[in-house]
Amino acid sequence: MTMIQAISVTEQRAGAKEAVLPQDDTEEAPAQMPARRALLERLRAFAKEHRLILLFAFLLALLIKSPLLAFPYAANDAYRGINLYHYGNLAADEDFYLSRGKEVLEGHGLGNPLIREGKDTYPDYYFTINEYVLVGPFYLLGLADNVDISTLYAIYSFIGVFALIVTIYFFALHLRADRFFATVVAISVVSGYSIIENSFFAPVFNMYGRALHPALSSLAVFSYLILCLRALKTPSLPRLLIAGAMFGALSYIYSYAWTFIAVFNGFLFLLFIFKRDWMSVRHIFLISCLGALISAYNVIRTILYMIFPAGQQFSYFYGAKYGYALAYKKIGPLVLLLFGLFAHRKRDLNWPLIFALLLSGWFCINQQALTGLRIQPNHYLWYYTEPAFIIALSYALWSYLKTDRAKAIACFLVVGIFLTNTAVAQYKAFSGTLPQRLYEQDYRTALDELNKDKNSGVVLASPTEDTEFLVTVYTPHDLFWQRNLAQFNDNPIQRHKDALLLYLYLNKDARREPGAYLKKILEDDGDSSMYKALYQDIEGYASGFNLHEYNRRAAENGEEFRLYRQDFLRKFVVDYEKTTKEKDGFEKLLDAYGVNWILWDRAKQPEWDPAVFRGLTHVATRGNIVLFTLE
Repeated sequence: MTMIQAISVTEQRAGAKEAVLPQDDTEEAPAQMPARRALLERLRAFAKEHRLILLFAFLLALLIKSPLLAFPYAANDAYRGINLYHYGNLAADEDFYLSRGKEVLEGHGLGNPLIREGKDTYPDYYFTINEYVLVGPFYLLGLADNVDISTLYAIYSFIGVFALIVTIYFFALHLRADRFFATVVAISVVSGYSIIENSFFAPVFNMYGRALHPALSSLAVFSYLILCLRALKTPSLPRLLIAGAMFGALSYIYSYAWTFIAVFNGFLFLLFIFKRDWMSVRHIFLISCLGALISAYNVIRTILYMIFPAGQQFSYFYGAKYGYALAYKKIGPLVLLLFGLFAHRKRDLNWPLIFALLLSGWFCINQQALTGLRIQPNHYLWYYTEPAFIIALSYALWSYLKTDRAKAIACFLVVGIFLTNTAVAQYKAFSGTLPQRLYEQDYRTALDELNKDKNSGVVLASPTEDTEFLVTVYTPHDLFWQRNLAQFNDNPIQRHKDALLLYLYLNKDARREPGAYLKKILEDDGDSSMYKALYQDIEGYASGFNLHEYNRRAAENGEEFRLYRQDFLRKFVVDYEKTTKEKDGFEKLLDAYGVNWILWDRAKQPEWDPAVFRGLTHVATRGNIVLFTLE
């Protein structure tokens, strides 16, 4: 039996709850029925047929975005319009995506979304078009001044989560025409993943609530899977072309999504050869070739970027790790084995599709076994590998439910557990981040003052990581520096050094003896200050080792490393002293980078002494947040 025949076969067991998939061919409405009424009738029929998933998708999307909806009420009179979704340790990622959107809203490029240099000239190492598509129209229509980027992205995020759940549902229907099964799969992928990743009721926000990824990239991936399956089920040139075009488009949406699907297509191609399903071999080959052609421009410029010094610097700070050891050794092989046994026992007709997903997920998080290079494989693990495992296990276990009653009970039980887990986890995470979000409201006075200056300036802000982004999200100004900037673009290393020089000069505890100060905090394992992190960035990159090897040697602190650090620290102090001895040396450094504002958080940076700079004028204070302007 060919793949085409396999996908078209649906289960006809006793009591099975079959679903009606959306049809491609629209029945012609009666002549007397207006076109609008005919459309409404079709929408009503669709909503009735799939009301279960539409209801659960809405509820889950609402739960995921509830922290944003609840915060203004929880803050009450303290609320001043600052409302961001702080997703665990990755809060900076969403703030960075918001900053990228803000840049496009202001008509800028994405070469450097956080600082002034290179924003319209540097390449955007993400190599994506998402912000231009989602935000660009507001700029082109002259509506930028009326759009708050955080509100816009919150709306996009809700729609994206809802659409993702429904899309996964229809993908699952193509595997098994059972609405209960498809509902379980969709809710499990978006909600149940957290139980695998963390535990029941873990106080961590659902990651799909973070804008833009993973909701956007996962929506694109599952959309491709549906288009691919339809093209294989009922082949036609338009369907094959659309599937190929979607594959190519993935490279302009999210690089991890494109590489995952590229591997999926490869495994599917090999499995079809193994089955001797030559028609499907030809079709997946055609889809892959078209997608490769469309994505070639983006793939080539990404490769060129990575092999040049700028890309190598980015790879270092992005955490590239060299080695051939396997990762995640337990759950992956177990799921592969279980599904393999299931497919062999059941002679299941859809096994190539699901097996290709499993193999792709496993390969992507372990590709370093072949390439020797590993760059943040958790992006594959969270967004694609774990969903593939969930889909495979759900598919295998569901076949043992024989009656409609058993399937309904299983569906409502699983969905109920996952929705409850999401509700409790969101509440606990919300409660845990509430003090921080209330504290952020004190920044509003300073942000309002910054917004009075319509000319984009540069703000030297307290390097707190979680509040620096308020400048780039809520004002037209840029930052002088940001703690994670090295992971966001390949700014010259001298830029890193200049930032540390200025921060040390601003620090009254380090100003006179920067070498002794750095030596002290470097020896303190409990210190997590920006001064230590920035120095280690500079020292580590200069060492010639990759980031993980540098961290290992620094932790061991062997004789060779101690000598290296001693020499490097001595040279850095010499550079600091040169700037100190130069007349107005640090003021010139501020001028060179266009700094005209200082935003000081007195609680988080009590060691700062902004009065050391000439031309300082106090502008506003609220709580611990103080804003100065520099003449």
